[in-house]
Amino acid sequence: MSANFRTYVNEMQSHIDDMVKDGFLYSLDIEPDYVWEKYLDNYPSGSNDIFRKRREFDCSCCRSFVKKFGNVVSLKGGKYTTIWDFEAEEPFNSVNKLMSDMLKGLMIKDIYVPDKRQTLVGTVYTVELLEDSSTRRWNHFNYNTDKYLIKFNDKFRVMPSELKSEVTGRIRDDKAVFKRSLDEISMDALQTVLELIAAGSIYRGDEWKNNLQVFKTIKKDYDSLTSEYDKDLFAWEQAANVSPAVVRIKNHSMGKLLTDITDGIDLDRAVKAWEDMVAGPNYKRPKPLFTKKMLEDAKNKLAEMNYLDSLKRRYAVLDDISVNDILFCDRNAAKRIKGTGDIFDEMASSIPVNPKSFSKVEEVNIDTFVSSILPTAKSIELFLDNRLTKNLVSLIAPEIPGSKSMFKWNNPFSWAYTGNITDSNIKENVKNAGGNVTGDLRFSIQWNDENQWDQDDLDAHCIERYSGRKKYEIYYGNRSNSSPNGGRLDVDIIHPTKGVAAVENIFYSTKDTIKDGTTFQFFVHQFTNRGGKTGFKAEIEFNGQLYQFEYRGNIPDGENIQVAEVTYKNGEFSIKEKLPSTMSSKDLWGLTSMQFHPVTVIMNSPNFWEGSSMTGNKHWFFMLDGMVNEENPNGFYNEFLVPELDKYRHVTEALGEKLSVVSADDQLSGVGFSSTIRNNVILKVTTNNTTRTLKVTF
Repeated sequence: MSANFRTYVNEMQSHIDDMVKDGFLYSLDIEPDYVWEKYLDNYPSGSNDIFRKRREFDCSCCRSFVKKFGNVVSLKGGKYTTIWDFEAEEPFNSVNKLMSDMLKGLMIKDIYVPDKRQTLVGTVYTVELLEDSSTRRWNHFNYNTDKYLIKFNDKFRVMPSELKSEVTGRIRDDKAVFKRSLDEISMDALQTVLELIAAGSIYRGDEWKNNLQVFKTIKKDYDSLTSEYDKDLFAWEQAANVSPAVVRIKNHSMGKLLTDITDGIDLDRAVKAWEDMVAGPNYKRPKPLFTKKMLEDAKNKLAEMNYLDSLKRRYAVLDDISVNDILFCDRNAAKRIKGTGDIFDEMASSIPVNPKSFSKVEEVNIDTFVSSILPTAKSIELFLDNRLTKNLVSLIAPEIPGSKSMFKWNNPFSWAYTGNITDSNIKENVKNAGGNVTGDLRFSIQWNDENQWDQDDLDAHCIERYSGRKKYEIYYGNRSNSSPNGGRLDVDIIHPTKGVAAVENIFYSTKDTIKDGTTFQFFVHQFTNRGGKTGFKAEIEFNGQLYQFEYRGNIPDGENIQVAEVTYKNGEFSIKEKLPSTMSSKDLWGLTSMQFHPVTVIMNSPNFWEGSSMTGNKHWFFMLDGMVNEENPNGFYNEFLVPELDKYRHVTEALGEKLSVVSADDQLSGVGFSSTIRNNVILKVTTNNTTRTLKVTF
């Protein structure tokens, strides 16, 4: 071979070193044999003559190198560099230019994977024994991939057992997924999710923030490219240089959220699907979903419909309502209600009085109560049972008089039930865990529901006793069996999940299977203390009565905490508390529970006031004298709003929560009942001639 071929090889090696510094190497989609033939053919005439039996540069060692490495390129800035792109002496410079021109414009097939066992590609030199017994050294194409192999393994974590074909296939798949992500995820979806994360509206969204910002930057550059060829090179280069989470973002839960939003799926549904994948069953989204653009669009729409003044809300008072809005008011309240006049005389004369003395509680349904009993009532008192905690309600009015109603009914009033307790939290968690909450007797416990992670293994136990003797114990050890009285443990948690309340549940479907005279000893056993210090909450429910208990503090291994004993005798349950329960009186919005309190006004919900469209569920409100809402209720809810605002529901939901309701000491707050939920209330109703105690059912 020519004397300067060794210099040519050294220059090529130095050039490949620079290519490796720029990034990873790739193989172009071209047949290796074709590359070799073109290499030989590209030598200028007279520079590669027949030497002995073959052309001078046609040796098996160089052929092996060119076929393996001749189509290798590096990528930088979306452009690739071939191994032939360097200046050399003739005739090699002409060969380089022709080889480079031949390879330009080809698509990349795979990333170049170095050989783990033999890092030298090609042969450094061979020695030929001549006829005169002297030797001749022949230099060949070669390149040592040691440094590249280290760089490659640091990035792609190749396992010792992986074959080259497996590695190239895996990385090819990564690039394909990454390119689909860039093609199929919209910039609008990325911006929407990033804004929701910034607002704290997406569960564990912060964990994706950095990766999404990286993907957004790459996506912006990708979208600026016009040809599919340039986009493909760009995807190859970026896929090898960003984190696996970004490369395979489309295959992650976040990719599903981004794709759903891109495809136009409703934002609530898309985020709910995300939460179902990554959050626990008890997760409640902390903030409504909206972006800056959505906020601006909603503001413009509210201004267009003249609703901006209507957003400001306050508690309603007696002066706001008229006689047409109510079913009953006491004499003191009547003085402030518009149009009442001599309402009591009118009410008393409208239905004949039928005096009757009641020595026991009489049960009537709400319709009978409204039509036949209210017209003759002079005063009413309501028994504020603890179980009505979730029924506390306030009537809300516009702060600016004359504001346009933005509701589905023709008056500007709304209402808000208590946000603190919408239902038994434990009961809902047990239900979500697959437990039975509809039996005649239930004992449920809950822990790991505070700010700190409580990993203790607590167990719910029940010992059934008859005639004072232990007959059966319900606990995790016999979970699959029912007790002699029909009780069973149906939820058992051993390892609480961080951020998810842990529950256990013992239930008796029907008291028909319970032997008369049986006592149930309910307690909590600490099976394994793992450093928890928050204790537990517990509930016992029977006869529609809910007893709630709480024990706070460390529980040592093996310790039992007695909660209560329930006895079934003569068809009725009774309870003996071992821990204090919340069935004792407590403060409910300024009034003491488990006592009777005067009712000032009884009314339907505003959607069923006179002249309204009577849309949605009907509610009955019993407003109590002196009750003051201690919370910060919503001024309105999306389900109340006119259909034209449905498009902007994410923003209006946030406005309903964020805008404070102006306080009032003489507010209309009390207890509410929905037509869709079975319930009852105990009332003392006084007419001209008698006082009767009624259980009104809904």
